[in-house]
Amino acid sequence: MAIVDFTYFYKQKYSNVAEIGNCDYNIFISTFNETERVREIHKAIKSKEKYWIILPDYENNLFAGNDTKISVSYEGYNQLSEFIDKLAINTNTKICIDITGFLIPHMLFTIRYFQKKKNINHIDIIYTEPQKYIEEENTSFSDFFHDVSQVLGYSGSPNPNMDNDLLIISSGYDDSRITDVAGKKKHAKNKIQLFGFPPLQADMFQENMLKAYKAESAVGIEGFKNLDLNLYAPANDPFVAAQTIKKFIDKEQRYQPFTNIYLAPISTKPHALGMALYCLWEYSEGTKPLSIVYPICHKYYGNTSIGISKIWKYHIELPTI
Repeated sequence: MAIVDFTYFYKQKYSNVAEIGNCDYNIFISTFNETERVREIHKAIKSKEKYWIILPDYENNLFAGNDTKISVSYEGYNQLSEFIDKLAINTNTKICIDITGFLIPHMLFTIRYFQKKKNINHIDIIYTEPQKYIEEENTSFSDFFHDVSQVLGYSGSPNPNMDNDLLIISSGYDDSRITDVAGKKKHAKNKIQLFGFPPLQADMFQENMLKAYKAESAVGIEGFKNLDLNLYAPANDPFVAAQTIKKFIDKEQRYQPFTNIYLAPISTKPHALGMALYCLWEYSEGTKPLSIVYPICHKYYGNTSIGISKIWKYHIELPTI
């Protein structure tokens, strides 16, 4: 097991789009939606090659410029792997991924594929905070739930003994998806929620708790009666999120090892990235009972936010395989 302090990883904050334009890459990848925080960053970033990942909802959109479009379905692991396989890259290629518009499973798979198939160990990740969600706590992010499944590339070796299973849910606004995951893993003896605090905006923590509380019957009332039983990490910081998860698991396993560990990223993209980093560094060989699970739906809503707040660049370092 690697020994790493995730809080040592490097991140940089930008106050406006003009500042992020000073970055220069060989390859830049973003997933299209119509929000300002996706389109303006894509326009500003300097890169020799730019690629748009296009989800089904935007297949017929017209794009200005000559940037390459890669059509990907909601279950589009094959399309993503085929796209990455064709990229002429090496360990010195400067790659940047804007995760702001990505679906979480796509984001996690893309990072893992670059590491495993292309031997890429350094990637810059961009995430842009919104000023607000369109309908505040009532904003819809997904619909038509299908099933909870393991994210490809983050499937550990399952332990048939499930007596002390752990489920950590990074709980956001999407209370239906929290319920779906908690219901699928209802046997888990330990269900812990990770909340974004401080939130992206001052009022978002209260909105988050209002929505998460609707999943109380599936997750359990304890974390709402006693907030100290939950985990907390800044909603915009993947490194603190990863370190918070690591600290909790390391501490609890001293007393009784967990039989299986499931991480469910259902809040911000930085928290999802933190879960991925924890998996890739702490259980990089994939032979331990740790998996990332996600509620798969037949519909996702991309245009959920308004405006641009802070812009973050995370320099991701991945273990060598």
